[in-house]
Amino acid sequence: MFGEEIRIYNNDSTIDWIHIINQAMTIQQLDSVSYNQVAAREIFCYFKNGQIEHNEAHGNVFVDYFIEEDDGNRIGMNYTETTELKLFFEEKKLAKIWMPAATSTLYPPTAIPSDKRYLKGFAWFDYIRPLNKDDILVWRGKDSKNILKKTAKRNVPLQKLDDE
Repeated sequence: MFGEEIRIYNNDSTIDWIHIINQAMTIQQLDSVSYNQVAAREIFCYFKNGQIEHNEAHGNVFVDYFIEEDDGNRIGMNYTETTELKLFFEEKKLAKIWMPAATSTLYPPTAIPSDKRYLKGFAWFDYIRPLNKDDILVWRGKDSKNILKKTAKRNVPLQKLDDE
């Protein structure tokens, strides 16, 4: 999980929920080149008993996820654009996905376009990932090629109502 701002809310000594604001992204590595990804304006992650229970992504949601059969064979990669996404987990595994009307394309494993394999803003920060609870106190900076890039906000044109 990463973004411009991450707020972590605790209940006693355990994480209750996380709020990721602007350029929010969650990534799951499947192998050396394949990643399940969710990018949105903001992402909320909710926990129960120390385990992730569900995620919500709001605003300009983009999703890349690989669909696998029960035996592990990949059917393809689904690229989706929507306004909202909810992911529900059971025993650390994705159990259910909900989203309103969405635009999706399923690409076979051998025909995934290079511009769809990684979402805009994708970065894999495995070399600075904390490995244990004490590791969060050790500073390791990002290398120059893997930094979040400032994005310009688009201006919305003003609209006028006629006084007729």
